[in-house]
Amino acid sequence: MKRISLITLFTLLSFTGFSATFFQIWGGAGIATKHNYDAGISAGMSFFKGFPYRVNVGASIFLQQYNLYYDRENSQLVGGSIRHNSTYAFVSPVIDLRIGKYGNTHFYLTAGPGFNMNAVDTLHKWDRQGAVTYDSTIGKPENINKMVVRLGMGLSEYFPISQKLYMNITEDVGFLANKLSETNDPSDAKINNNVGQIFRPTYISIRIGFGWKFAKK
Repeated sequence: MKRISLITLFTLLSFTGFSATFFQIWGGAGIATKHNYDAGISAGMSFFKGFPYRVNVGASIFLQQYNLYYDRENSQLVGGSIRHNSTYAFVSPVIDLRIGKYGNTHFYLTAGPGFNMNAVDTLHKWDRQGAVTYDSTIGKPENINKMVVRLGMGLSEYFPISQKLYMNITEDVGFLANKLSETNDPSDAKINNNVGQIFRPTYISIRIGFGWKFAKK
């Protein structure tokens, strides 16, 4: 049944030939919905091949920064915090659907692996009560995951500048299937219970791009 469905899909797509092909570059910034520290910068490029029935299929290559902070109340006598800043390079297939009367609004789904380019991961612990106190910050670079999987979706608005050149504004939401880091403090119940949420952030980003539309086949 699965094979028949795939054959049917490709047969339908082949009836009317290909439509326009797009190449674009873009940049933007986003924030995590929880435990955000600062804006996470992103930049990349995308390539789409147009098919009939308002479907585009392509791929994106991009960098995404994650800028996170979990603070278990630094004003308390005993506590802990985690600071995380990392950049991943993602390679993601994309399915893009043109919607609206003129097809200038696109809805897309994307998923793919990301590979760590650099990262800073620190665990801060303190105890300021009693006669003996301590305050320590420990780097945890060995806990950074070298690869994560990102799922994304969003809406793009396309604004023609000329017959082939256009600008687009994209609202993107990204999710992670696995954690950015394994850093934890089992002795701190609040950090231990929240570490999965800390290192699997949902990011909401705004991107601005420029692209080139190649001639139709």
